[in-house]
Order: sequence, then C-alpha cells, then structure tokens
Amino acid sequence: MICTACKNQLLLGAKFCGQCGTKNQQAQTSAVQSSGMPANALRILSVEAADPDSDGDMSVEVKFSVTNKSGSGWDQLTTRIQIISESGCIEETPSSHEEFIGDGETEEFSVNFYGVKAKLFLEKPEKTKTLIHVLACRTTTTKLAEIEVPAAPFAVVKLKPVQIDDTLQMISGAVWRTAPDSDKDVRVEARWLVQNLTNASIPEVRITADVVGKSGAEIGDAGSSEEIRPGSTALISGSTSDKEKKLVGSKMKMSLRVVAIVSSGSFEHLGLTASDSDDENAKSKAGDGEFSSQELNASLFTYTSAQFKKIKFKTELKKWSDDLESNSSSYPTYAGSPFDEKNLKLETIDDKSEFSDDAIYVVPHYFYSSAEYSYEGEIDSSYSILLAPILGTIMECKPMDSAQKDDEQIVFEGISTTDGSEYAISFFQGLRHIKTVELSKLTDADLNDVAKKLT
Repeated sequence: MICTACKNQLLLGAKFCGQCGTKNQQAQTSAVQSSGMPANALRILSVEAADPDSDGDMSVEVKFSVTNKSGSGWDQLTTRIQIISESGCIEETPSSHEEFIGDGETEEFSVNFYGVKAKLFLEKPEKTKTLIHVLACRTTTTKLAEIEVPAAPFAVVKLKPVQIDDTLQMISGAVWRTAPDSDKDVRVEARWLVQNLTNASIPEVRITADVVGKSGAEIGDAGSSEEIRPGSTALISGSTSDKEKKLVGSKMKMSLRVVAIVSSGSFEHLGLTASDSDDENAKSKAGDGEFSSQELNASLFTYTSAQFKKIKFKTELKKWSDDLESNSSSYPTYAGSPFDEKNLKLETIDDKSEFSDDAIYVVPHYFYSSAEYSYEGEIDSSYSILLAPILGTIMECKPMDSAQKDDEQIVFEGISTTDGSEYAISFFQGLRHIKTVELSKLTDADLNDVAKKLT
C-alpha cells in the first residue's frame, strides 16, 4: 500500500505511515474467527503482485508473521490462504510450515500464488481481500509394530488395532505383496483404516512404513498420509517396490505421526500492491552487455508414466541429489530480467523438439535470488529469447538459453550470484505441475502421491 500523503510504501496492516505519520485508512488486518489464537497473533506484512507475463498471468506473494501467545510451543503451522477480487474471483493455496515456534516467539512466512489472472485482480487492487486461516499444531509420533513382509504373493499380515491417546485410533490394517512382474519387480502394499476421535479436523495423519532388507538396507517407504475430518474414518494406503530377491527376509518398520490442532484463527486483510519496477533502469541495462536476474540451477529427468510408478525411492533420490550437486545447469530467468514483458518485452521461443505432453519430468533445482550476467554485443527489441529446452516450457520462471536474431546468437555468461534458496524438487506431467517439495523432506509417500495424480 502507498501513503496517500507522502507516497511512502506502507507495510500492510500499518496504522500510520512510518515516513510522515499520516493515518492509514486504506487497509486493516482483522481477526474474523479465532479458537485460542489472539486477534493480534497474525500480522500481514505485504500482499504483492508481480508484473504479469505475456499471457496475463502473475504471481502474488503473501508475507505474514505469526506470534505464539499460547503458553506452549507449536511444532507446525498449516495455512490456507484465499485472495478475492472486488468482482468475486477467488484463488486459493494451502501450505504447511514445519517450524517450531516457542511460546512468545514470532516467525515470518511467505506463501506464493502462481498463474493469477492480472485482469481479474488488478482492476481494483485496493479492494482485493486476503483471507488467511491458520492452524497451529503439535505433532506426536508413535512407534507401531515391526512385521515381516510376507514371503508368498498375496499372503496377508493383519495389523492389530492401536489407539493413540484420545485423538486417533487405528481400527484395522493389512500388508501384503504382489507376485513378481516380467521384470521380477514385486510391490509391497499396505492399508490402514484410522478414525479421528475428536470433534476437530486432524490436518495430517502420516504413517511411515519403511521396508528394510535382510542386510538392514532400506528398500523404500510404503507409507502415506491423509487429512481426517472430525469423528470420521479414513483409509491410508501406500506401496513400494523392488526386485523380488531383495525382499526376501525383509521387514516393515512402522510409525504413526499425528498433527493435531491446538490453536486456530482466521484473519482478513484488504489491499493488493502491484510491484513497482524501475523500467527505465532495467531498459538501460538491457543493451550494455550486463544484466541482473534470478538464476535457476536445475537438473532434468524424464520418465514414462510406467517407469515413474516403478521408481525405487532411495536409488532415485540419490541420483537426483547427486546430479543437482555436481551436474546441474545454470540459467538466468526471463521473469525479472530486462528482457521480460515489463521491460524490452522480447518474444520468447520454446524449443519443444524434445517435449512431450505425456512425459513425467522431475526437476531438482534451487534458485539464486540475484545473479549478474554478461554478454557480447547489443540486444534490442529485434531479438528474441530462446528458452532452455523443456525447462523453459514447464518452469514458470522461464529459464533463458540465449538471445537470437536470424542466424545471430548471443549467449549469457554468469559473473556472480547471491542468496541461494533451499534445494527443491518439482514434478510435472507435460505442462501440468503436480507437486513441489523441499528435497531434504521428500519421502516415498510424496512419490506415491505424484503417481496417483498421473493421468
């Protein structure tokens, strides 16, 4: 938001301008509904829209802080955020923040919306409403039984019922294995029926089911997770696979993790700020042989749907991690560069010669928030930007390969970078983004979730 008196940038939720002291009448954050969470526990710091791309899509970043005033620590925050335009159009994104917040502590968070239609939200941005529903949670982990994986196909091991305090009970469960397929692969299947014993939703019940070979080597996790509504039952199912000989004498070690709500609140805020880009400065840099942008460092793996469903988690995770560490490629991003839609507006060219709508693309990656690049020559509006093969087609940041005009090509050389992000991994089927997970937190259950969403 902008101060009406001195044009200073205001923090959303600020009652007065920090520059001139004028009272801010434009936007206020208020508690809509609360269960154990004080009205001043959450503060929206900013709701900012990036400049739209050539398709009219933009990203919106919501930054907020949460203060724990409950008297005990929180293990995790789960948020669901909606932005609502003045005309009634709605976008929503859920997120989970696994970060301990002690009593009296304040932590800041950032959540992004992607593919938001600028035309619907920027006509009257001052009337765009942001709603945040926050669940503060505690987590408990209980060790379950250790069983032997059945030696014979479709021989079932029945699991005994277990009650987890007064929150949850496992009513029934079963584990079995399939017959080997033509590649001698065997799939271990597991099912658990659990019931929520409370009158509140449980955001996540996660069962870890590590299959361990006779030698002690980990084979995979057949677990998964579900959200469970008040008083209801839910089926949690998962699987993992490997060669039949590796599963001989293997065991399954199970544990159950419950994320229970201890405090909650709903908050709303009015106002959306469009980013204030310095177009003239960016344009002056476009032709002088140097420019700044974000940098994507990524590896790319391609699978068919059948291949992906047979992935061995531990093997592929090591491959993805090692390749990102030692063999990834670096690209300046079109979004945020002096060549994008808000500056020179250079046309982008997708190299789709190797792209397939049916392929499964796995992209381990990380970003540098600021990178300096150089090039030889002068780039003007007669040039086009050739995007990186496949990555330039599926990644929203549009990593750039080079600038080109007719037979002339100008390549970009990296000079320096600052502020690297955490390693992450994204999964796509063709152009469809399925999931992005922090690489260090990726589990076999995540791969099962991706496999379920393949078409």
